[in-house]
Amino acid sequence: MDPRREERRLNAVPDRSAIAVAALALSVTLALPRAARAETGPVTLPDSTVCESWRLPNGLGVTTRHVPRASAVSITVAYRIGNTGDPPGREGLARLMAEAAFTAAAGEIPERTRDEMESLRPLGWSLEVGSRSTLLTEIASPAQFPGALHQVAVRMRGVMVNDRSLRTALGTVKRELHEGYSGRADLALYYQVRDAAAGLPEGLSETYASGKGLQGIGVKEVRDGLAALYVPANAVLSLAGNLSGVDLHRQIEREFGALPSGARASDPPPVALKPGLRQITRGDLASPLGVVGIIAPALTDTTHPEFYLNALVIGSLCKDVWDPPAPPLTTRFKYSVLDDPDLVRFYPPVSASTTEARLVPEEYLLTLRESPSPGDALYASIRLGVGWLLGGPLSFDALKRARTQPGTLLLLSTSMASRALAADDGFWADYRRRLEQTDGSSFDAWRNYFLALNHRASVLFSPGKRK
Repeated sequence: MDPRREERRLNAVPDRSAIAVAALALSVTLALPRAARAETGPVTLPDSTVCESWRLPNGLGVTTRHVPRASAVSITVAYRIGNTGDPPGREGLARLMAEAAFTAAAGEIPERTRDEMESLRPLGWSLEVGSRSTLLTEIASPAQFPGALHQVAVRMRGVMVNDRSLRTALGTVKRELHEGYSGRADLALYYQVRDAAAGLPEGLSETYASGKGLQGIGVKEVRDGLAALYVPANAVLSLAGNLSGVDLHRQIEREFGALPSGARASDPPPVALKPGLRQITRGDLASPLGVVGIIAPALTDTTHPEFYLNALVIGSLCKDVWDPPAPPLTTRFKYSVLDDPDLVRFYPPVSASTTEARLVPEEYLLTLRESPSPGDALYASIRLGVGWLLGGPLSFDALKRARTQPGTLLLLSTSMASRALAADDGFWADYRRRLEQTDGSSFDAWRNYFLALNHRASVLFSPGKRK
């Protein structure tokens, strides 16, 4: 089982029995509280899992969730650096630093390739660079956990980037940039609708796809970037899985406590999203594709939990009405609340005769206007499906998966890390409380919000010869 494939499956269209949100990284439009992280725990939740969080003197945040009888432990290190931190002319730098940090030699640990990771970490691994965070994850058995944790600490102390490892990392990153921003139309739509809402030029995605921003980069520049950003004060360590029999405070202090603190990275300036339209011609398409982006309230807004739950409800309604997506699309709905909380994406059916971006939302608008108000049962089902990724108890099905499927532990550790980067446990407890208070009575008001033109950006990919 490939946990990255499991992560993508759980992050697709909402399902009424088990809704999941992506935890790849975190993007926040407004600065969240920076209060010192208080110790919270150990706290035993109704699902039998035990949560705890604290901060080391060097600034490293730690968040853990013990899942009794789980077959593995997922170790995630999250850093406050993502794509929006790329300087102009260095598009792709955050991805390159992540690749180097994950694969270059460190201390007694030799250099490793992605192909080798399949045997080094057979239970799974993940490297995700989001808009404002980077998450590096390795999954180990309980017996292997102490050794795997030691290796993670050695890498945080510093990796040894050289010409060879940099060439390998550059090759991997350039391939991924091309695939994400150009090669795969579904991923390109994802990025283009955000660029359209942010008022960024269409050519920015082309710059990323080409890898031009990484031309001429050298070992020293990558080393300097890692030394400044991949430090305890700019990081969170997240552990999810079977942690029984381990003195976590002692072991984490021994492995990470002596690492130099470094400095916390400043938050990128907030970007105000606005309505926008964009039309792009692609020679690899046989028919038009489109995406509708709905601009969300700020994550710090007290209405965001209501917005979030209603977005998932509307996504579920659209899934029930629309035909399943055909390649190259893989989903009809995506809302990564822990990666990009300020933009919801719908991928509606688009007529073969559609030639203007303003017409992309037609099926979306028709479905939303004609959908009957859903009952409270759907709201309750969705709340149960997502609550554990926001710090609440696992549902019965999620607990079963967490005990047997490493991919579920990966989702758990990455979501924990993303939340910890964003705000303290008190913020998320209040968020969950507001989520629990949201029911079907809020649907009509939020339906109007999702219908409003001033909350909408649209992108159309048209078949034809590229300009």
